[in-house]
Amino acid sequence: MLDYISIAFAWFSINTLLNYNYKNKHIIGDWLSFIHSSSSILLTYPYVSQITIPEYKSEVIIYNDDYKYIFCSTICFYILDLITLCIPSRLYKYIIHHVSALIAIIYILIDGRSLNIGINILFYAECSVPVYILYNKLKKGSLKKVVLIIYNCIGTWSRVIKFGNIFIMFSVFSPINDWIIVISAGIICLGSFAFQCSMWRLCFYNE
Repeated sequence: MLDYISIAFAWFSINTLLNYNYKNKHIIGDWLSFIHSSSSILLTYPYVSQITIPEYKSEVIIYNDDYKYIFCSTICFYILDLITLCIPSRLYKYIIHHVSALIAIIYILIDGRSLNIGINILFYAECSVPVYILYNKLKKGSLKKVVLIIYNCIGTWSRVIKFGNIFIMFSVFSPINDWIIVISAGIICLGSFAFQCSMWRLCFYNE
């Protein structure tokens, strides 16, 4: 229990420090997203694997105590981002995304059989985010266009192809694929596809 409190306290401290240094909620949100995505990539990368059919069926349960700590950190980030930026700024698409993600993560944590699948999803969902934040911070020009193309390539591979494949396989084979988690994960999956399409369209416009 102390470990979970420590993780929550660390996020609270980061948020307090950012609020002390920045008044713009969007800057705070960008920093929170960058810290979460970067740490998630580093923490989940050692556990990324090629998921097999038996794993989707939960006949093979791969479990590690670190999984729960990683998900605890993610839950803290989503709650902070909702309270700090998304709800006050009425960013409805991010509110829907965060709430859907919280439902899926908490469901997987309570059940405990699909933690390995969840860890893989978290890695693929986050590995393009630092590049997207960099893209948003760059001024208009050729470098920003190059970063956009790089982001789209990474995002399409991770958030559309890999995430979509895991979602389909989970929906078909997992014994915990009831409507609560399938709908919430489906919203994230469709949202990722729509967002990636909108980002690809930007490649054909002069900024």
